[in-house]
Amino acid sequence: MSNQRTAPKLHWWQRKEIIIAFAIIGTLVLIAVLIFAHIYHWDLTTTTTTEVTQSPRKKVTTTETGKTLLDWLQLLGVIAIPIVVGFGTAFFTRQQAKTSEANAETQQQEELLRTYFDKLSDLLLDKELSTNPHVQSIVRARTLAALHILNTARKAIVLRFLHDSDLLQYVKSFLYSLDLSNTDLNNIDLSGANLSGANLSRANLWRVNLSGANLSRANLSRANLTAADLSRADLSEADLSGAYLYIANLSGADLSRADLWRADLWRADLSEADLSGAYLSKADLSGANLRAANLTAANLTAADLTAADLRAAKLRAADLRGARLIRADLSGADLSGADLRAANLRAAGISPKQLEEARNITPKQLAQIEPSKPAAPQEVTPAQPSTTPAPSEIRPDQTSQEEAEQQEHKQPKQDTDVV
Repeated sequence: MSNQRTAPKLHWWQRKEIIIAFAIIGTLVLIAVLIFAHIYHWDLTTTTTTEVTQSPRKKVTTTETGKTLLDWLQLLGVIAIPIVVGFGTAFFTRQQAKTSEANAETQQQEELLRTYFDKLSDLLLDKELSTNPHVQSIVRARTLAALHILNTARKAIVLRFLHDSDLLQYVKSFLYSLDLSNTDLNNIDLSGANLSGANLSRANLWRVNLSGANLSRANLSRANLTAADLSRADLSEADLSGAYLYIANLSGADLSRADLWRADLWRADLSEADLSGAYLSKADLSGANLRAANLTAANLTAADLTAADLRAAKLRAADLRGARLIRADLSGADLSGADLRAANLRAAGISPKQLEEARNITPKQLAQIEPSKPAAPQEVTPAQPSTTPAPSEIRPDQTSQEEAEQQEHKQPKQDTDVV
Protein backbone atom coordinates (compact mmCIF):
# COMPACT_ATOMS: atom_id res chain seq x y z
CA MET A 1 0.00 0.00 0.00
CA SER A 2 1.12 3.56 -0.63
CA ASN A 3 2.45 5.59 2.30
CA GLN A 4 1.10 8.79 0.77
CA ARG A 5 -2.26 10.11 1.86
CA THR A 6 -4.72 11.07 -0.83
CA ALA A 7 -7.19 13.92 -0.60
CA PRO A 8 -10.89 12.99 -0.40
CA LYS A 9 -12.67 13.02 -3.74
CA LEU A 10 -15.03 15.99 -4.12
CA HIS A 11 -18.40 15.93 -5.86
CA TRP A 12 -18.65 17.93 -9.07
CA TRP A 13 -20.70 20.66 -7.44
CA GLN A 14 -18.03 21.10 -4.73
CA ARG A 15 -15.22 21.90 -7.15
CA LYS A 16 -14.40 25.61 -7.49
CA GLU A 17 -13.48 25.34 -11.15
CA ILE A 18 -16.94 24.01 -12.06
CA ILE A 19 -18.72 26.66 -9.97
CA ILE A 20 -16.71 29.42 -11.67
CA ALA A 21 -17.41 27.92 -15.09
CA PHE A 22 -21.17 27.84 -14.44
CA ALA A 23 -21.10 31.45 -13.21
CA ILE A 24 -19.25 32.60 -16.32
CA ILE A 25 -21.53 30.66 -18.67
CA GLY A 26 -24.66 32.03 -16.98
CA THR A 27 -23.37 35.58 -17.20
CA LEU A 28 -22.47 35.17 -20.87
CA VAL A 29 -25.96 33.86 -21.60
CA LEU A 30 -27.51 36.94 -20.00
CA ILE A 31 -25.21 39.22 -21.98
CA ALA A 32 -26.15 37.40 -25.19
CA VAL A 33 -29.86 37.89 -24.48
CA LEU A 34 -29.19 41.57 -23.80
CA ILE A 35 -27.36 42.01 -27.12
CA PHE A 36 -30.14 40.27 -29.09
CA ALA A 37 -32.78 42.38 -27.38
CA HIS A 38 -30.92 45.54 -28.29
CA ILE A 39 -30.23 44.55 -31.91
CA TYR A 40 -33.75 43.37 -32.75
CA HIS A 41 -35.52 46.07 -30.68
CA TRP A 42 -37.62 43.68 -28.68
CA ASP A 43 -40.65 45.48 -27.27
CA LEU A 44 -40.58 44.18 -23.73
CA THR A 45 -42.20 47.18 -22.05
CA THR A 46 -44.70 46.40 -19.32
CA THR A 47 -47.54 48.98 -18.91
CA THR A 48 -50.29 49.27 -16.34
CA THR A 49 -53.55 51.05 -17.28
CA THR A 50 -55.91 52.26 -14.55
CA GLU A 51 -59.38 53.80 -15.13
CA VAL A 52 -60.89 56.02 -12.39
CA THR A 53 -64.58 57.12 -12.60
CA GLN A 54 -64.98 60.51 -10.98
CA SER A 55 -68.61 61.06 -12.13
CA PRO A 56 -71.08 59.42 -14.48
CA ARG A 57 -69.90 61.65 -17.27
CA LYS A 58 -66.19 61.84 -16.49
CA LYS A 59 -63.63 59.05 -16.51
CA VAL A 60 -59.90 59.49 -15.95
CA THR A 61 -57.50 56.92 -17.42
CA THR A 62 -53.91 56.76 -16.15
CA THR A 63 -51.14 54.68 -17.70
CA GLU A 64 -47.95 53.78 -15.79
CA THR A 65 -44.91 52.43 -17.58
CA GLY A 66 -42.68 50.20 -15.43
CA LYS A 67 -39.19 48.94 -16.03
CA THR A 68 -38.85 46.87 -19.15
CA LEU A 69 -37.15 43.47 -19.29
CA LEU A 70 -34.49 45.20 -21.38
CA ASP A 71 -33.86 47.60 -18.50
CA TRP A 72 -33.36 44.66 -16.12
CA LEU A 73 -31.01 42.95 -18.57
CA GLN A 74 -28.99 46.13 -18.96
CA LEU A 75 -28.71 46.34 -15.19
CA LEU A 76 -27.62 42.71 -15.03
CA GLY A 77 -25.08 43.35 -17.76
CA VAL A 78 -23.59 46.23 -15.78
CA ILE A 79 -23.31 43.96 -12.73
CA ALA A 80 -22.09 40.95 -14.70
CA ILE A 81 -19.06 42.61 -16.27
CA PRO A 82 -17.09 43.01 -13.02
CA ILE A 83 -18.24 39.54 -11.89
CA VAL A 84 -16.93 37.91 -15.05
CA VAL A 85 -13.69 39.86 -14.85
CA GLY A 86 -13.30 38.93 -11.17
CA PHE A 87 -14.01 35.24 -11.67
CA GLY A 88 -11.80 35.10 -14.77
CA THR A 89 -8.93 36.76 -12.93
CA ALA A 90 -9.30 34.35 -9.99
CA PHE A 91 -9.43 31.33 -12.31
CA PHE A 92 -6.34 32.24 -14.32
CA THR A 93 -4.48 33.21 -11.14
CA ARG A 94 -5.29 29.80 -9.69
CA GLN A 95 -4.12 28.01 -12.83
CA GLN A 96 -0.92 30.03 -12.85
CA ALA A 97 -0.33 29.17 -9.21
CA LYS A 98 -0.82 25.46 -9.96
CA THR A 99 1.68 25.64 -12.81
CA SER A 100 4.18 27.44 -10.61
CA GLU A 101 3.73 24.83 -7.87
CA ALA A 102 4.23 22.00 -10.36
CA ASN A 103 7.41 23.62 -11.72
CA ALA A 104 8.71 24.19 -8.21
CA GLU A 105 8.01 20.58 -7.26
CA THR A 106 9.80 19.33 -10.39
CA GLN A 107 12.83 21.46 -9.58
CA GLN A 108 12.80 20.23 -6.00
CA GLN A 109 12.61 16.59 -7.14
CA GLU A 110 15.50 17.11 -9.57
CA GLU A 111 17.57 18.77 -6.85
CA LEU A 112 16.90 15.91 -4.42
CA LEU A 113 17.87 13.34 -7.05
CA ARG A 114 21.03 15.25 -7.96
CA THR A 115 22.03 15.55 -4.31
CA TYR A 116 21.43 11.86 -3.73
CA PHE A 117 23.61 10.85 -6.69
CA ASP A 118 26.38 13.27 -5.65
CA LYS A 119 26.54 11.86 -2.12
CA LEU A 120 26.31 8.28 -3.28
CA SER A 121 29.06 8.80 -5.86
CA ASP A 122 31.48 9.60 -3.04
CA LEU A 123 30.55 6.36 -1.30
CA LEU A 124 31.03 4.36 -4.49
CA LEU A 125 34.68 5.43 -4.49
CA ASP A 126 35.11 4.01 -0.99
CA LYS A 127 37.03 0.76 -1.30
CA GLU A 128 35.53 -0.50 1.96
CA LEU A 129 31.94 -0.38 0.67
CA SER A 130 31.67 -4.13 0.19
CA THR A 131 33.16 -4.96 3.59
CA ASN A 132 32.36 -2.05 5.90
CA PRO A 133 28.85 -2.36 7.44
CA HIS A 134 28.97 1.30 8.47
CA VAL A 135 29.35 2.50 4.88
CA GLN A 136 26.62 0.10 3.78
CA SER A 137 24.24 1.47 6.40
CA ILE A 138 24.88 5.01 5.11
CA VAL A 139 24.01 3.89 1.58
CA ARG A 140 20.86 2.26 2.89
CA ALA A 141 19.78 5.26 4.99
CA ARG A 142 20.29 7.81 2.20
CA THR A 143 18.58 5.60 -0.36
CA LEU A 144 15.52 4.92 1.78
CA ALA A 145 15.21 8.61 2.65
CA ALA A 146 15.27 9.46 -1.06
CA LEU A 147 12.78 6.73 -1.97
CA HIS A 148 10.24 8.02 0.53
CA ILE A 149 10.48 11.60 -0.84
CA LEU A 150 10.88 11.14 -4.61
CA ASN A 151 7.95 10.54 -6.91
CA THR A 152 7.39 7.18 -8.58
CA ALA A 153 9.22 8.09 -11.79
CA ARG A 154 12.40 9.04 -9.97
CA LYS A 155 12.11 6.06 -7.61
CA ALA A 156 12.45 3.84 -10.66
CA ILE A 157 15.59 5.78 -11.67
CA VAL A 158 17.12 5.22 -8.23
CA LEU A 159 16.33 1.50 -8.20
CA ARG A 160 17.71 1.09 -11.71
CA PHE A 161 20.91 2.88 -10.65
CA LEU A 162 21.24 0.66 -7.56
CA HIS A 163 20.74 -2.44 -9.69
CA ASP A 164 23.35 -1.41 -12.25
CA SER A 165 25.80 -0.43 -9.48
CA ASP A 166 25.28 -3.68 -7.57
CA LEU A 167 24.05 -1.72 -4.54
CA LEU A 168 20.47 -2.98 -4.49
CA GLN A 169 21.46 -5.76 -2.13
CA TYR A 170 21.88 -3.25 0.70
CA VAL A 171 18.36 -1.80 0.49
CA LYS A 172 16.01 -4.38 -1.04
CA SER A 173 15.08 -5.79 2.35
CA PHE A 174 13.57 -2.41 3.30
CA LEU A 175 11.31 -1.62 0.32
CA TYR A 176 8.04 -2.42 2.10
CA SER A 177 5.03 -0.10 1.77
CA LEU A 178 6.64 1.92 -1.04
CA ASP A 179 4.56 3.44 -3.82
CA LEU A 180 6.06 2.04 -7.02
CA SER A 181 2.95 2.17 -9.16
CA ASN A 182 3.44 2.65 -12.92
CA THR A 183 7.22 2.29 -12.58
CA ASP A 184 9.43 0.52 -15.12
CA LEU A 185 11.48 -2.09 -13.25
CA ASN A 186 11.93 -4.69 -15.99
CA ASN A 187 14.87 -7.11 -15.67
CA ILE A 188 15.78 -5.83 -12.18
CA ASP A 189 16.99 -8.35 -9.60
CA LEU A 190 14.71 -8.04 -6.58
CA SER A 191 15.17 -11.59 -5.33
CA GLY A 192 14.55 -11.82 -1.60
CA ALA A 193 13.29 -8.23 -1.46
CA ASN A 194 10.78 -7.16 1.16
CA LEU A 195 7.97 -5.48 -0.76
CA SER A 196 5.15 -6.37 1.59
CA GLY A 197 2.31 -3.90 1.33
CA ALA A 198 3.99 -2.09 -1.58
CA ASN A 199 1.97 -0.52 -4.38
CA LEU A 200 3.14 -2.00 -7.69
CA SER A 201 -0.08 -1.56 -9.62
CA ARG A 202 0.44 -1.25 -13.39
CA ALA A 203 4.20 -1.53 -12.89
CA ASN A 204 6.32 -3.04 -15.66
CA LEU A 205 7.97 -6.05 -14.01
CA TRP A 206 8.78 -7.93 -17.20
CA ARG A 207 11.38 -10.65 -16.55
CA VAL A 208 12.05 -9.26 -13.07
CA ASN A 209 13.61 -11.62 -10.53
CA LEU A 210 11.38 -11.75 -7.45
CA SER A 211 12.26 -15.25 -6.32
CA GLY A 212 11.87 -15.61 -2.57
CA ALA A 213 10.56 -12.02 -2.30
CA ASN A 214 8.00 -10.96 0.30
CA LEU A 215 5.02 -9.49 -1.57
CA SER A 216 2.34 -10.27 0.97
CA ARG A 217 -0.61 -7.85 0.78
CA ALA A 218 1.12 -6.02 -2.08
CA ASN A 219 -0.92 -4.34 -4.81
CA LEU A 220 0.09 -5.85 -8.15
CA SER A 221 -3.15 -5.23 -10.00
CA ARG A 222 -2.70 -4.87 -13.78
CA ALA A 223 1.06 -5.27 -13.36
CA ASN A 224 3.09 -6.77 -16.21
CA LEU A 225 4.83 -9.82 -14.73
CA THR A 226 5.45 -11.62 -18.01
CA ALA A 227 8.19 -14.26 -17.66
CA ALA A 228 8.92 -13.00 -14.14
CA ASP A 229 10.59 -15.31 -11.61
CA LEU A 230 8.31 -15.49 -8.55
CA SER A 231 9.38 -18.93 -7.39
CA ARG A 232 8.98 -19.40 -3.63
CA ALA A 233 7.73 -15.81 -3.30
CA ASP A 234 5.26 -14.86 -0.59
CA LEU A 235 2.18 -13.45 -2.38
CA SER A 236 -0.33 -14.23 0.32
CA GLU A 237 -3.34 -11.87 0.25
CA ALA A 238 -1.74 -9.95 -2.62
CA ASP A 239 -3.88 -8.17 -5.21
CA LEU A 240 -3.01 -9.64 -8.61
CA SER A 241 -6.32 -8.89 -10.30
CA GLY A 242 -5.89 -8.38 -14.03
CA ALA A 243 -2.13 -8.98 -13.79
CA TYR A 244 -0.18 -10.42 -16.74
CA LEU A 245 1.60 -13.53 -15.44
CA TYR A 246 1.90 -15.71 -18.51
CA ILE A 247 4.92 -18.01 -18.68
CA ALA A 248 5.83 -16.69 -15.22
CA ASN A 249 7.56 -18.96 -12.72
CA LEU A 250 5.41 -19.25 -9.59
CA SER A 251 6.55 -22.69 -8.52
CA GLY A 252 6.38 -23.14 -4.77
CA ALA A 253 4.96 -19.63 -4.30
CA ASP A 254 2.53 -18.79 -1.51
CA LEU A 255 -0.61 -17.37 -3.15
CA SER A 256 -3.00 -18.22 -0.36
CA ARG A 257 -6.05 -15.91 -0.29
CA ALA A 258 -4.58 -13.89 -3.17
CA ASP A 259 -6.86 -12.04 -5.59
CA LEU A 260 -6.21 -13.31 -9.12
CA TRP A 261 -9.47 -12.26 -10.73
CA ARG A 262 -9.07 -12.17 -14.52
CA ALA A 263 -5.32 -12.69 -14.17
CA ASP A 264 -3.50 -14.00 -17.26
CA LEU A 265 -1.58 -17.12 -16.19
CA TRP A 266 -1.24 -18.72 -19.61
CA ARG A 267 1.38 -21.48 -19.42
CA ALA A 268 2.54 -20.22 -16.02
CA ASP A 269 4.41 -22.61 -13.72
CA LEU A 270 2.38 -22.99 -10.53
CA SER A 271 3.66 -26.41 -9.56
CA GLU A 272 3.50 -27.04 -5.80
CA ALA A 273 2.19 -23.49 -5.27
CA ASP A 274 -0.16 -22.76 -2.39
CA LEU A 275 -3.39 -21.32 -3.85
CA SER A 276 -5.65 -22.25 -0.97
CA GLY A 277 -8.55 -19.82 -0.67
CA ALA A 278 -7.33 -17.87 -3.70
CA TYR A 279 -9.81 -16.00 -5.91
CA LEU A 280 -9.19 -17.16 -9.48
CA SER A 281 -12.56 -16.41 -11.03
CA LYS A 282 -12.31 -15.85 -14.82
CA ALA A 283 -8.55 -16.31 -14.70
CA ASP A 284 -6.76 -17.68 -17.76
CA LEU A 285 -4.90 -20.81 -16.63
CA SER A 286 -4.84 -22.53 -20.00
CA GLY A 287 -1.75 -24.67 -20.38
CA ALA A 288 -0.61 -23.80 -16.85
CA ASN A 289 1.41 -26.22 -14.76
CA LEU A 290 -0.53 -26.80 -11.53
CA ARG A 291 0.98 -30.14 -10.69
CA ALA A 292 0.72 -30.89 -6.95
CA ALA A 293 -0.61 -27.37 -6.34
CA ASN A 294 -2.81 -26.70 -3.32
CA LEU A 295 -6.14 -25.29 -4.56
CA THR A 296 -8.18 -26.13 -1.49
CA ALA A 297 -11.30 -23.95 -1.26
CA ALA A 298 -10.09 -21.86 -4.20
CA ASN A 299 -12.63 -19.97 -6.31
CA LEU A 300 -12.18 -21.05 -9.94
CA THR A 301 -15.61 -20.10 -11.28
CA ALA A 302 -15.54 -19.59 -15.06
CA ALA A 303 -11.77 -20.02 -15.07
CA ASP A 304 -10.08 -21.31 -18.22
CA LEU A 305 -8.07 -24.46 -17.37
CA THR A 306 -7.84 -25.79 -20.91
CA ALA A 307 -4.97 -28.31 -21.24
CA ALA A 308 -3.79 -27.46 -17.72
CA ASP A 309 -1.65 -29.94 -15.80
CA LEU A 310 -3.51 -30.64 -12.54
CA ARG A 311 -1.95 -33.97 -11.72
CA ALA A 312 -1.96 -34.69 -7.96
CA ALA A 313 -3.43 -31.23 -7.31
CA LYS A 314 -5.51 -30.65 -4.18
CA LEU A 315 -8.93 -29.33 -5.22
CA ARG A 316 -10.85 -30.13 -2.06
CA ALA A 317 -13.96 -27.94 -1.72
CA ALA A 318 -12.82 -25.89 -4.72
CA ASP A 319 -15.45 -23.94 -6.66
CA LEU A 320 -15.16 -24.99 -10.32
CA ARG A 321 -18.61 -23.95 -11.51
CA GLY A 322 -18.55 -23.11 -15.20
CA ALA A 323 -14.81 -23.74 -15.45
CA ARG A 324 -13.26 -24.95 -18.71
CA LEU A 325 -11.34 -28.17 -18.06
CA ILE A 326 -11.07 -29.26 -21.68
CA ARG A 327 -8.16 -31.69 -22.13
CA ALA A 328 -6.99 -30.91 -18.58
CA ASP A 329 -5.00 -33.67 -16.86
CA LEU A 330 -6.59 -34.31 -13.45
CA SER A 331 -5.11 -37.73 -12.84
CA GLY A 332 -4.51 -38.26 -9.15
CA ALA A 333 -6.15 -34.93 -8.23
CA ASP A 334 -8.20 -34.72 -5.03
CA LEU A 335 -11.71 -33.47 -5.97
CA SER A 336 -13.49 -34.30 -2.74
CA GLY A 337 -16.24 -31.73 -2.16
CA ALA A 338 -15.34 -29.78 -5.30
CA ASP A 339 -18.27 -28.13 -7.10
CA LEU A 340 -18.18 -29.02 -10.81
CA ARG A 341 -21.58 -27.65 -11.79
CA ALA A 342 -21.65 -26.71 -15.50
CA ALA A 343 -17.91 -27.34 -15.80
CA ASN A 344 -16.71 -28.42 -19.24
CA LEU A 345 -14.87 -31.73 -18.84
CA ARG A 346 -14.55 -32.61 -22.51
CA ALA A 347 -11.61 -34.98 -23.05
CA ALA A 348 -10.38 -34.27 -19.51
CA GLY A 349 -8.05 -36.82 -17.94
CA ILE A 350 -10.16 -37.78 -14.95
CA SER A 351 -11.65 -41.04 -13.69
CA PRO A 352 -15.29 -41.69 -12.68
CA LYS A 353 -14.02 -42.64 -9.23
CA GLN A 354 -12.59 -39.15 -8.76
CA LEU A 355 -15.89 -37.61 -9.81
CA GLU A 356 -17.77 -39.62 -7.20
CA GLU A 357 -16.13 -37.43 -4.57
CA ALA A 358 -17.09 -34.19 -6.38
CA ARG A 359 -20.46 -32.43 -6.28
CA ASN A 360 -23.08 -31.51 -8.90
CA ILE A 361 -21.89 -33.92 -11.58
CA THR A 362 -24.38 -34.56 -14.39
CA PRO A 363 -24.64 -37.54 -16.76
CA LYS A 364 -23.68 -35.22 -19.59
CA GLN A 365 -20.38 -34.44 -17.87
CA LEU A 366 -19.76 -38.14 -17.27
CA ALA A 367 -20.30 -38.76 -20.97
CA GLN A 368 -17.70 -36.13 -21.81
CA ILE A 369 -14.97 -38.05 -19.99
CA GLU A 370 -16.25 -41.57 -20.72
CA PRO A 371 -13.31 -43.53 -22.15
CA SER A 372 -13.80 -44.84 -25.64
CA LYS A 373 -14.44 -48.58 -26.03
CA PRO A 374 -11.51 -50.69 -27.26
CA ALA A 375 -11.63 -51.34 -30.96
CA ALA A 376 -12.57 -54.85 -32.10
CA PRO A 377 -9.68 -57.02 -33.31
CA GLN A 378 -9.28 -56.86 -37.06
CA GLU A 379 -7.74 -59.33 -39.47
CA VAL A 380 -4.18 -58.65 -40.45
CA THR A 381 -4.10 -57.31 -43.96
CA PRO A 382 -1.13 -56.86 -46.22
CA ALA A 383 0.63 -53.59 -45.72
CA GLN A 384 -0.66 -50.89 -48.00
CA PRO A 385 1.42 -48.11 -49.47
CA SER A 386 1.55 -45.10 -47.16
CA THR A 387 -0.93 -42.39 -48.00
CA THR A 388 0.71 -39.80 -45.75
CA PRO A 389 1.53 -36.78 -47.88
CA ALA A 390 5.08 -35.69 -48.22
CA PRO A 391 6.13 -32.61 -46.20
CA SER A 392 6.06 -30.55 -49.36
CA GLU A 393 2.44 -31.61 -49.96
CA ILE A 394 1.14 -30.59 -46.52
CA ARG A 395 -0.93 -27.45 -46.70
CA PRO A 396 -0.05 -24.54 -44.40
CA ASP A 397 -3.49 -24.67 -42.78
CA GLN A 398 -2.82 -28.22 -41.48
CA THR A 399 -1.08 -26.99 -38.33
CA SER A 400 -1.94 -28.57 -35.00
CA GLN A 401 -4.58 -27.11 -32.74
CA GLU A 402 -2.04 -26.49 -30.01
CA GLU A 403 0.18 -24.41 -32.31
CA ALA A 404 -2.85 -22.40 -33.40
CA GLU A 405 -3.71 -21.66 -29.77
CA GLN A 406 -0.16 -20.45 -29.12
CA GLN A 407 -0.36 -18.11 -32.09
CA GLU A 408 -3.73 -16.75 -30.98
CA HIS A 409 -2.49 -15.92 -27.49
CA LYS A 410 -0.98 -12.51 -28.04
CA GLN A 411 1.46 -11.01 -25.60
CA PRO A 412 0.60 -7.42 -24.59
CA LYS A 413 3.08 -4.67 -25.17
CA GLN A 414 5.49 -3.83 -22.40
CA ASP A 415 4.26 -0.91 -20.39
CA THR A 416 7.37 1.20 -20.28
CA ASP A 417 5.56 4.50 -19.80
CA VAL A 418 6.42 6.06 -16.50
CA VAL A 419 3.89 8.28 -14.82
